[in-house]
Amino acid sequence: MSDHQASANRGGFDPDSLRSLYQTLNASRIDWSRRKWDTLRLMVLIASASIAGLGGLALTDGMTPRLQFGLGMVFVIEGVVLAWWTYQNVKRETAHQMRDFYAMVQVEKLLGLHAVIPEGLRVRSGLSHIFTLDRRRAPQGRNAADTLGPDPLEEWVSERVDDGSFVSHVGLLGIFVVFLLSAVGVVLMVLSMMSGREDR
Repeated sequence: MSDHQASANRGGFDPDSLRSLYQTLNASRIDWSRRKWDTLRLMVLIASASIAGLGGLALTDGMTPRLQFGLGMVFVIEGVVLAWWTYQNVKRETAHQMRDFYAMVQVEKLLGLHAVIPEGLRVRSGLSHIFTLDRRRAPQGRNAADTLGPDPLEEWVSERVDDGSFVSHVGLLGIFVVFLLSAVGVVLMVLSMMSGREDR
């Protein structure tokens, strides 16, 4: 098959342009993955710094009942806001990553990388494709035939994000952070009220 015929089969796309686009998309996908981990590191850093700062303040004589109560409120609010911010950021970054992944799979199809491998060229006789079945089906989603939304790609991205174990684990981590900081906050407020009663 000539290059002209191969290009025609790909809808007129130039193979070199497709390879360059694939590299760009892969770099972008990796970047979004790194951003997710950066978000998690920042959350852990903020939570750790808050607790460490509280520990340092507790060693001084400046911890009054009123300050304890105020810090307790701050810790409760901080836990909720920090967990919500982390979860939303990771969901957004995962969605961008899934869009890049979708485009990469589409480029793979245009390059013919999802074609059946001839029997004599297979590493294992039962493996007839380069990529897994899930990856070859990825752009279609689970219910592609039933998709009625205005943008099927965004529905597919949303489905992948919601079903992703990474995002679920981040949600659990967020719950833990809320619980931890809120527990610290409640303890501070209780100690503040107990100190106030003793002063009376």
